[in-house]
Amino acid sequence: MKLNYVGKLSIVFGLTWGFSGLDRCMIGYAAPGFMPELEFTYAQLGLIVTLTAIGAAIGAWVVNPLTEYYGRRKGSIWGNLGAHLFSGLTGLVQGFGQMVGIRTLMGIGFGSMYGPGFAAIAEESPPEKRGFWMGLTQSFWPLFGMGFGPIIAGYLLSTVGWRYGFFLVAIPGIILIWYMSRFMREPPSVAENIRVRKETGRKVLLHEGREFHIWDVFRYRNVILMTVVAVFTMAYLWVLFTFVPSFFSKVHGFSPIQTGWIMAGGGFLTFILQLIAPSISDKVGRKPVLLVLFGLGTLGGILFAIAPQGTGAFSLAIYFTLFCIGLSSFPIYLVIIPTESVPFTIAATAVAVPQGLGEIIGATVFPVFGGRIADLYGLTATMWVVVVCSALAFILSLFAKETAPRRVAAKMNG
Repeated sequence: MKLNYVGKLSIVFGLTWGFSGLDRCMIGYAAPGFMPELEFTYAQLGLIVTLTAIGAAIGAWVVNPLTEYYGRRKGSIWGNLGAHLFSGLTGLVQGFGQMVGIRTLMGIGFGSMYGPGFAAIAEESPPEKRGFWMGLTQSFWPLFGMGFGPIIAGYLLSTVGWRYGFFLVAIPGIILIWYMSRFMREPPSVAENIRVRKETGRKVLLHEGREFHIWDVFRYRNVILMTVVAVFTMAYLWVLFTFVPSFFSKVHGFSPIQTGWIMAGGGFLTFILQLIAPSISDKVGRKPVLLVLFGLGTLGGILFAIAPQGTGAFSLAIYFTLFCIGLSSFPIYLVIIPTESVPFTIAATAVAVPQGLGEIIGATVFPVFGGRIADLYGLTATMWVVVVCSALAFILSLFAKETAPRRVAAKMNG
């Protein structure tokens, strides 16, 4: 069966997004290898993750709004390339300063690609299938970053070492970016903005004949609410996946390969749920699905955090898998709800706002805080920080305004 354009773009961009997830998560997976060699502390590990997130926020807030005027294709391709190249260069670092510099540059590329790519797919998708295509695209991140990632990293650490590991995981993404550059086009709203700018010299954002401004995104309640949800959900993701490999190693005494297989369960379930949950939300609504995901994730986190030393690998794998369910919320709260809440001409900016602030606070402040908590009170205490973040995301989602086209139409028709 021949794929239509939106299907092809969703799969290829999704694959590049998935490999960028592996690139970014490698810093946590490879930590048991490079931390002893480079003599890093947990607080330094948290700071590396933090500065990567600051770079991602810079990319989101600076590049994403520019793509509304100059093209989402450019942001999707060049940001993507930067993320993979600098991730591969991580294997060359000799000290903390070099690690911070390279990972920050990687973060800028990472932040630059997300909003333009997903906004383009959201606009090209039929409204009744938007959740499906967005979920498919986003689902490659947990598949490679959280599912295959820990397994791949575990074997790479045990065979070629952490340096060659960073080199090798960057290669597939670079090849896919070259292929995507050959067929990706500008979505209609941005193509119109570019046409008007070239003909008149004016930078305008048009939707149905009406002019909008970048800052108009702050007029929409869902954008503000999902921004706060993003803070806690990104903390949920980055604190958990930065410190849980060390948690399994130091607290439960598992090897890198054992850790990889245990973590894979959470990654594969997140992949499956990111694939199907947005499709379900096309029918039942975005808000109910968010509440179920965050509720189950919080319950799993409690079971995971209270598990004592000596708990079997099978039980921990089940608890960890449940703990990851809340991470299946990303395509709904970070992309689908923001892009459905605003005109498409400012859709990339509507994604950039929650992405950027989520990165600055959730993926920046919280990993440093989590590292400090681990140094002072132990890694189990850091797991409780993640549980609280999941619970707060659940509470905030109670106040979301429904955006699923089918549910909105049903409400308007009585």
